[in-house]
This record gives sequence, C-alpha cells and structure tokens, in this order.
Amino acid sequence: MALRLCKHEAKTKDIVLTAKADFYVKTGRFNEAADIYAKTTKMFEDVAIMFHNKTQKDALRIYLLNKLKIVYNKPKPEAHDLTQLSCLCTWLTEMYLDKMNQLHDEGDKSKPTYEVLQKEFREFLSNNKKHLNNDTTFRLISSHGQIQETIYYAMLIDDYERVIAHCITERDFAQALEILNKFCKTRVYENYFYKFAPVLMQHLPKETVNALTTKKFLEPGCLIPALMRYITTFNPKPNEDNHVIRYLEWCTKKLENEDPAIHNLLLSLYANLDDDTKLLQFLNTEGENNFYDPKYALRICTDKGKTEACVRLYSMMGLYEDAVKLALNTNETKLARECADKPQDDDFKKKLWLRIAKHVIDKDNNVKKAIECLRFTDKIKLEDILPFFPDFVLIDDFKDEICNSLEEYKSEIEYLKTDMQEATQNANYIRDDIRDLKHRYGYITASAKCDSTSCFKSILAKDFYLFPCQHVFHASCLADEIIKFVPDSIGRRIGELCKKRDAAAAAAVPKQNGQGGVIGFLDSALSNVFDGQQMPVEEVKELDNLISNECPFCSDIMIGSIDAPFVDDEALMESWAIGNEYYETKDDE
Repeated sequence: MALRLCKHEAKTKDIVLTAKADFYVKTGRFNEAADIYAKTTKMFEDVAIMFHNKTQKDALRIYLLNKLKIVYNKPKPEAHDLTQLSCLCTWLTEMYLDKMNQLHDEGDKSKPTYEVLQKEFREFLSNNKKHLNNDTTFRLISSHGQIQETIYYAMLIDDYERVIAHCITERDFAQALEILNKFCKTRVYENYFYKFAPVLMQHLPKETVNALTTKKFLEPGCLIPALMRYITTFNPKPNEDNHVIRYLEWCTKKLENEDPAIHNLLLSLYANLDDDTKLLQFLNTEGENNFYDPKYALRICTDKGKTEACVRLYSMMGLYEDAVKLALNTNETKLARECADKPQDDDFKKKLWLRIAKHVIDKDNNVKKAIECLRFTDKIKLEDILPFFPDFVLIDDFKDEICNSLEEYKSEIEYLKTDMQEATQNANYIRDDIRDLKHRYGYITASAKCDSTSCFKSILAKDFYLFPCQHVFHASCLADEIIKFVPDSIGRRIGELCKKRDAAAAAAVPKQNGQGGVIGFLDSALSNVFDGQQMPVEEVKELDNLISNECPFCSDIMIGSIDAPFVDDEALMESWAIGNEYYETKDDE
C-alpha cells in the first residue's frame, strides 16, 4: 500500500523499497531482497558486504546481475560505467564458477541444477564477453578446473589457437583438425596451420592433407617441416598412398607453385617409388618449367639407381656424351639413340652415333644389328662403321647395305654432275657478259643535265658517271646522293675521299677521253697520281667503288629506303599535326 501511494515520488519510493528489502532480509527471503535492493540507492558496498557476511552467494549473484542490467540500460554509459561493467562481469564470472564447482562436488543429485547453471553461465559469457578481460577470465576459469568452460570461452572470443592446443594435449586430433579446418579459413590464421600441421600430419595425414588442399592462402614452403614429419614417421612403402606426394602434386599443378624446395622434395619422393613413370614424367619437360635443381635431382636419381632418369637429366643439362655413355653402360640402346639426336652440332652428333654403333658391334658381335643403326640416322654411313667390324666378317652379312650405299653414291654423283653442268653454263654466261661489258657504251647529248634533285646543271661541266639505266650524275652529286642511304661510318669515309678528290682536281687539268664516252674523275685522278699529285690510286679506286656500284634512283638502295620518313624534323612534323580539337569537332558533327 505504501508503494502504491508513493508511485510518482522517486525519493519516497526508494525509502519504501529499501524498507521492504530490509524486511525480507530479516525474514530470510534473501533472493527477493536482492531483487529489490538493486532498484534502490542503498550503497552497493553495504549490500554486497551484508550478503557476503550472511554467506548468501546466490542472493549476491542475483543482486550483481540486476545491477549489471541497470548499468547496461543507461542511455549513454560513461567511462566509469564501463569500468563498473568490467568489474561486475569479472566478479560474476568468479561467482558462477564457484557455484558450479559446488554443484559438481555434490554429485548426481545436483546434476540438473548444474546443467541449468552451466547454460546460464555460458549465456552470461556470450552476452558480456566484450566487458571481460581475456587473460583474467581464462585464469579464473582455469583456476576452477573448468576445462569445458575454458574451451567454450576460447571459441566464443575466436581464440582457436588455445582450443586446438587443448585438443592436441588431450590427443583429440580429429577435433583439433575440425576446428582448424572449419574456423581458420582466412590468412589471419595462417600461422596456426604452420604450428599444428606437423602434429596433425603425424597422426591424421590423409585428413590433414584434405584440409590443406582447401587453403590456397598457405605457403607450401612453410609446411615442409610438417611434410617431413610425416615422411620420417610413417616412411610409407612404395605401394602405399603417400599423402605428401598428393599435397605436393596439388601445389605444383593446381597452385602452379614455383618454389624449388617444393619441386626438389616432390622429385625425391618420386625417386623412392618402384614405378618410374611419375619420375620420368616430372623430368620429361626438357628444361621447360623446371623449378627443381638439376644437380640435386641427378644426385638423388644416382643414389636410387634410376638410370633412365639420370640419362634424361644429363641430356637436359646438355651433357649428351655422358648421357649416351650411361645409357650404353646399362644396354639402353634406344635411350642412347634418343640422346644422340639432340645435339645441334652435326659433327658431335656423328661422334655419338659412332659410339653407339661401336657399342652394338663390340657387345653383340652382330653385324646386322649394327647395320640397323644406320636406319635411325643420316649422320653416319656404312663406310663410317666398317672399321669397327672384325676381320673375319663375311661380306654377305651386309651385302644389301653396300648395294644401298652404292645406289646412294650413284644418285649423289648424278646430282653433282647436274650441278657441275649448271655451274659451267653459268660460268660461260658470266664470261660472255664480261666480254660484252668491255665494249659497252652509252650516249649523252650536249644538253644532258645531272639527274640529282639538287643540281640539274649541264652534265658536261664536271666529271660524271653514266649508269646502264641511263641515269647520269656529276661525281660530287652522286656522292651526296649515296651518303643519304649508307651507314654513318661509310658516309664519313666518302666525305673524306671527296675532299681529297676536290683537292686533286683543283691541282690538275682533267684529260680528255677523246672517245665521246664516259668522262670520269678516275682518268684525271689516275694521271695526277702518276704525275706525283696528292691522291693515291688506292683511294681513288676506293671512292669509285663506294659511289658507283649502284644507281641511287633505281637500284636496291632506293628499294631499301621505302620505309624512311619524308621529313626528319620533329618540330616541322608537329606543326602539321591535327589537334584534338579537330577530332572533337568532327565527333560533335
């Protein structure tokens, strides 16, 4: 009745509620008193100490839970409120654990109550985990021996490392792997795999590899210790499933991993297998996408007695002679023939084939089998292997081969005779051309002008060159035209010789040809040389050869200049460029 009368007066209501709670305490109704005390302004410390002194832990827990709700319901919690929340949550955690231990010690008769309290405690942890200090909470739970609650809290705050470590300690490897695979799906948990994979590979190799092949963010190189733990622990037999090989194959094929350590480990595991198929497939790339160390691979294959693999490694490393030698030592003639065909040098290839033929003759003493080697290559002939045959071999044994060789030689002789006839005919044509060239001449009219684009003056005013195509140039103009199309070094040499020519021409009076033909610089310059003038005859001939071999207008020189730009001046080219404004205008139109 008093509570109804002071319904709207907070101060009076607080007095009534406090009196009611005090009455409940006196009558032993502590849990109900705890509910009411939480709604009053009575000092928190007084209430807590009172319940503690009366050993009413359940009432104290109820009081703390209600106080926690009140702090939660504040519109804007302040800094001191957050501190209160942390303290209350930690205290409540300790009280829950204490009560759970008490019920646990009482045995089966308190089991239903224990399960209810355990559910309530876990719900409390889930709702208040952000206000609990992780380390403090873990120490509290561990100190009370509540392992299951420790695991639950660790999972609650995503501390999977602690959970997995606990499972491994309890030898529950399947649970540890399940948690690792199910919850650690991002690169954030990458180190967990590197830490726990060695133990898991030791006990659950198949399941661990299945989990690893679903995590593409892992670095396979960092998992090598785990893989080696499996190899040393299980030492799987050649016919058994090797889960490390399965994982490494996934890395090299699916992930396209290029780590040499991964490829070297996979190669060493292949070498331990009785069947060489996978090893040979792994090596049979002939240098393409090989990320393993060839020297390491050769050492491993040699130790394991993998002859064919060693031969292919020698061949891949360019040691063809060693490859053929090893193949022949193990009587692998077919493999030796494959290696003998790989070198680029024909002489070296012939040397290897002769070695194979000699081996066949010395080992089997079988002439027909030795002659069969000739069918696999065109680098050696019958006469090349004849010195290897014993003296007592009958000619009937290789009569057919001799006949075939003679037929081949006959064909080659006929082919050579045809070539000789063609060469003789071409030589006769060349002699006729040379003979006609001595009497070759051309006509120039009195009004003829130089064909150079920068001259067009009378051709008879200076020394000139007349080409068979009827183009005619002054000697100086021809040099200027040629310089445009030759390399800089040749152009500089032509310029030097032209300066000497001009100096020689200035000091001498050119002789008249008198035949009305080509009046060239060569005649007058040669006379200057003989008269003791400046320019040697070798330089005169050199200049003549440099500028008069081809006509600059209708020869290969002009064809070669087809891709040369018309204008070299970049500034001039830019001045003719059409700006972006033109294209924008066009687009608008």
